[in-house]
Amino acid sequence: LLLPTQEIRETRRRHEIRLVEIDSGRQQEYESKLAIALQELRGQHEEQVRHYKDELEKTFKAKLENAKFSAERNSSLIGAAHEELSSTRLRLENLSTQFKQLQNQVRPPKHSHYTSHFILHPMTYSVLSAG
Repeated sequence: LLLPTQEIRETRRRHEIRLVEIDSGRQQEYESKLAIALQELRGQHEEQVRHYKDELEKTFKAKLENAKFSAERNSSLIGAAHEELSSTRLRLENLSTQFKQLQNQVRPPKHSHYTSHFILHPMTYSVLSAG
């Protein structure tokens, strides 16, 4: 039962067409699945990038707020230190002035009988001078 050559060629041609159709269908199915997989990967990647960006923004904002708070606190501390320094300087000047005034009041006249007593007993002298 040998088929004539023409029939063999026709059968072979139909078989090749069928294989091409099958391969073409598979290729389209493969390309479709590949496109879907790539789209899913792209979506996952974009979601990861959004999440990473959000985390970076949160971290940056937190660090910026912390830096602002530290700067304000340091500025406040510096202001308080300057105020305390000015207050202490003013107090020192006042005490120095009072001390000079007291020295001028307490200073015994030359050749006074209190001079030797003052040198030996300054507390006694200030009590005597006040009385």
